[in-house]
Amino acid sequence: MKKKLLVLLVTAALALVALPMAAFADDYVAAIDDKKYPTLQAAVNDAPDNTQTTITLLGDASGDGVIVPSSKIITFDLASFTYTVSGKTVGSSGTETNGFQLLNDSTIVFKNGGIKSTSNTCKVLIQNYSNLTLENVTLDGQQLAAGANSYVLSNNNGSVQLIGNTSITAPAGGVAFDMYYWPSNGYTDGVKVTVNTTGTIIGKIEYAKDNTSTDAAAAEKNVLNIENIQHEGTFNVTVNDANINVSGGTFSNEVPDAYLKDGFAPTLNPDTGKYEVAKLPVVATVDGTDYYSLAKAVAALSTATSNTLTLKADATLDSMLTISTPGVVIDLGGFTVSASGNFPKDADKNNNHLVDITADNVILKNGTLKAGSNNNHTLNVWNAQGVQLAGLTLDNAATYEGAPLVVGASDVTVNGALKVVTGAKSWYGINVDSRNVGGDKKGASITVAPNVTLEFEGQNPTGIYMENTAGMHGENVKLNFGSGVTFNSGIANFVPVVVKTGQSATVNDPANAGLQDNGDGTFGLKPAPTPVPTPVPTEKPSGNGGGAPAATAAPAPVLDSTPKTGAVSLSLLPLAGFGFAALGTVSRKRR
Repeated sequence: MKKKLLVLLVTAALALVALPMAAFADDYVAAIDDKKYPTLQAAVNDAPDNTQTTITLLGDASGDGVIVPSSKIITFDLASFTYTVSGKTVGSSGTETNGFQLLNDSTIVFKNGGIKSTSNTCKVLIQNYSNLTLENVTLDGQQLAAGANSYVLSNNNGSVQLIGNTSITAPAGGVAFDMYYWPSNGYTDGVKVTVNTTGTIIGKIEYAKDNTSTDAAAAEKNVLNIENIQHEGTFNVTVNDANINVSGGTFSNEVPDAYLKDGFAPTLNPDTGKYEVAKLPVVATVDGTDYYSLAKAVAALSTATSNTLTLKADATLDSMLTISTPGVVIDLGGFTVSASGNFPKDADKNNNHLVDITADNVILKNGTLKAGSNNNHTLNVWNAQGVQLAGLTLDNAATYEGAPLVVGASDVTVNGALKVVTGAKSWYGINVDSRNVGGDKKGASITVAPNVTLEFEGQNPTGIYMENTAGMHGENVKLNFGSGVTFNSGIANFVPVVVKTGQSATVNDPANAGLQDNGDGTFGLKPAPTPVPTPVPTEKPSGNGGGAPAATAAPAPVLDSTPKTGAVSLSLLPLAGFGFAALGTVSRKRR
């Protein structure tokens, strides 16, 4: 009995050992439905044309390269396994250096697994001419035979999608994927690649063309859209104005501005040292269209149906913003426009203003303009008539020179509160000046509407500085005050209005702003009238004594506080004893 039991156990053990041997005895690599194939190429060859076919990898496998001919519709389900190209490589005659060659007019999907090569003749892991999708696939090209000259995924035609958690690794210096416009070889449709993967792409991304096509044709036909990616490498682009649109992802190198989709920008993450591309906030709207750049929004006004730009967020400028379209309304919406750290300091000072208005009838209102260290004037109005300002703060505190507001050969009306902020190098708060424009002398004026408050903060004690550089009659350089205008300033030795010595200008109705003519080219704040004290009666002493009543103090004299009206036209020569040092150093301004 014991001997019989032992025989049964040995027989069972041998049967168990024999099972995997029987399974491997099949030596099958892939299957289509229930039919199995010894090689991946055999399965491809058995797939009918123009019929959706799924080829499933049965386990980790290795073998020769694979050609997928035209007219195939195949999904390669790698089933979490890896196929290794270890033998003979494939390709066109004389260039059999491909692991996979996917020909045009086929639709191919690889999903859920890996592909790599250990072949000493494989220089391109996948050479693609088809419409190709890689979903949750790892392409490992670290052992490709050409080293830094290797291509993991080379695309010469068709539509390509890298989605899911697809990753590509190139050898050091190699190309992770490329897109090559090749009309000289018959591939005139170009390549469109869309990348939306949570995986990592290690290696170069290359965008190129053959020498028979123009850059414009290549940019039209080859389109690269990157929506999400973890990219370790660089862009290698040899086509001018390449059609590359990056709208998301993380990059080891900063993405060039030309490749960013409109409304997106890279931000350096200090913790990772990587650049993260994300959507920018909407900066402005024109005609119901959102803009992510204030400069682009202003440019759109030239063809807009509406004449109004509304700011939707704080904005920065990399260069001077010129408003050259007549009749537009710029509503800053309570936000701030400031100079970015990239704003250059040009050799021509006239290019260094933060904002330059050169068109008639522009309205600028409701916000702050803040100049930077490379700026000259904060707001320069040049050769423009009918300009209106309201509800503005013009900050010049950080500039290398200039003023918060310069009105040159222009007519400006201040319709609402205006605050100007000066710094250590500011010339004055506001300037109005006649100028020579194209050989013609042109006057300048500022009109302050009734009940407007002018506020001066900062370091320069000169409020409004009037010049007549063109040498015109004084009536051509004017400062007009409506009733109830108020000057506010906490600056020591503040002087509201100064006319440049030796030049003529006109100040109309200074009393409307509480100003008085000091007779020396300056207008100061008129002292408030001294209140008249009310006499207090003295009680007579009690009793019948003959003491005299206490004397009553004489009333204080009443000051004439009647405002003076009318125009004060000044044509001044240098006055002895007039010290401009108390007003701060005033330098000659340029436009």
